[in-house]
Formats: sequence, structure tokens, C-alpha cells
Amino acid sequence: MNTATQVSAENPIPTTSSTVACATPPERKRILLADDSPQIRESLSKVLRNAGYHVTSVAHGGQALDRALEEEFDLLLLDLNMPGMDGWEALDHLASLKPTLPVIIITAQPDQRDWAQAEGARALMEKPLDLPLLLQTIHNLTTQSPGNVASSQKGPSAPFRLAAPEKKKFRFSDPHRGWKSS
Repeated sequence: MNTATQVSAENPIPTTSSTVACATPPERKRILLADDSPQIRESLSKVLRNAGYHVTSVAHGGQALDRALEEEFDLLLLDLNMPGMDGWEALDHLASLKPTLPVIIITAQPDQRDWAQAEGARALMEKPLDLPLLLQTIHNLTTQSPGNVASSQKGPSAPFRLAAPEKKKFRFSDPHRGWKSS
């Protein structure tokens, strides 16, 4: 498995099973994907379908809320920065209306862990996404018994996993040399 595989709007994702291998779900789990980027929705949907999941994708938080109330899903992948109803507002509504629905925040915004945890998200991943880690996190959250996954608790006592690889911090050092890692 290639652990460096990542997805972003600028980086098309490979969809070969050897690149994004993950245990096949025992039953076809249903995932709701909410992201305003058509490229992210299309690419992630393809990866998730190849991994054996049924995927419904929507472009903003209002659509995610509507679909989650109309249909049963096993997990929600939720971007934060979307037009109309953003991910935070959708998460706030869903936490009270569907407290047992596990939510993984996917975002390009740094430093959102504490907010996501406080709002009841089960995990947070920063873009560009590490696909093997995302698939493993989805598998873990969708195969646990509902009592272990679901919690109507908000705040630090609610289970939470920061699913993001370590990142180097960059600083600008010289206008002619560019960025240097620190």
C-alpha cells in the first residue's frame, strides 16, 4: 500500500486497488460525501466505490442535512468551507438530529481539531487527504458496533481521532530561494 497517496483538487487520485487497498466492508456501507469541489467529490466517490462503499455526494451542507434526514447513512464525510450552509452549521444540526451518524471532517483549513471534536465529529483529516488513512478510518468507524461509534456527547469526553499525518511547518526565508522547512 502506498501511504503517500493523497487527494486534493489539484492532484487527481489513482484508483487502482493496489494503491488504495483497504479491507472490503463486510456489507456495502453507505457514505454521504459533502464537498463543494466537483473534483474532490468525483475523485473521492470513485475511490470509495472501488473500496466497496455506496456513495452519495452533495455540494453543500444544506444538501447534506437534507439527504441525511431522508436516507440512512453509515458515515458522513464533511468539508467545512462550502457555500450556503457550511460544514460547521450542518454538523451542528446533525449532532442533534442524527447523533449516531459518525462524521469525518475533511478540510483544507488548518487547526480545526478542537472545534471538530467539540462539535461531535468522530475524526478530522486535513487536505490533501492521505487515502489509505482515510479508508482505514472509514472502515474502523463503519465496522464498530453502534454503541462504540455513536455518542450524543459533545466536547472533550466524546471519542475523537485526529487522522492526519505529521506535516512540516514552512517559513519564508529568502525571496530568491523560496520556502524552507523548519
